[in-house]
Amino acid sequence: MTVYTDHQNLQNFLTTKVWNQRQIRWAQRLADYNFKIIYRLGKRGGKPDALSRRPEYRPEEGAKHSEQSILKPEHFQISLIHEDDEDEGYISEPEPTIKNGIRVKRLSSKAITPTKGSRLAAGHDIYAISEFTILAQGQVLAETGIAIGLPKGTYARIAPRSGLASKKGIAINGGVIDADYTGEIRVIMINHRKADCRIQEGDRIAQLIIEKIDISDIMEVDKLEATERADSGFGSTDMSPKRTISVTDAQPMICFLQANSGNNEYFDVEDICHKR
Repeated sequence: MTVYTDHQNLQNFLTTKVWNQRQIRWAQRLADYNFKIIYRLGKRGGKPDALSRRPEYRPEEGAKHSEQSILKPEHFQISLIHEDDEDEGYISEPEPTIKNGIRVKRLSSKAITPTKGSRLAAGHDIYAISEFTILAQGQVLAETGIAIGLPKGTYARIAPRSGLASKKGIAINGGVIDADYTGEIRVIMINHRKADCRIQEGDRIAQLIIEKIDISDIMEVDKLEATERADSGFGSTDMSPKRTISVTDAQPMICFLQANSGNNEYFDVEDICHKR
């Protein structure tokens, strides 16, 4: 999301190291969104662009009025906050990286940051940065122009998009991106149809799904724990009899316990109904 404003004094966020509590709360809220705020000179015609008419923002005073990014989400990654008694503010130390989020670096001006199709979508759609054709029964290694950084204990899986799969027969091959890989993401696209498939620049070609993994080390052992299946392999579960659960009706029973268990009295439903 891009927000345009004529409030050039927002650049104060990039130069000051002391924020008050209200600014910190605002910054922490903004850190949850993928956005950038860009300063653009107003039309000098009304109250909304009054700030752009201040003397210090005039070109003759050295002000630059070209579009420039003022605030980005990474400016709000606060790792440690110390209270400062002198100015009743806070001194923040921003982290160089976002450890708990998915970092995306654009390697090309044509690259598009991955997006979600809906709020609860499992994956982020990734985009092609060029136009190409996937020949019938052929495959293409498509460029995306992005590199990613992943949280520890996760990996990224490149999965097919249902629309391309159902309408054009496009499948995705390979697709495992390790957390320590920081190169460009490329997508192996396979065309299962007997007709060529044309992909346009900016088309969504796959989806990026982040999954948790166990990164425990492998240990060599002499013996494995015994299991019911053991070494039965391919097709073994198709031939074995299926387990069924049998249910039988059991009559409820009442017992009057005595000090001597041999004197216990038992009654079933028929006895109770007969006594009534």
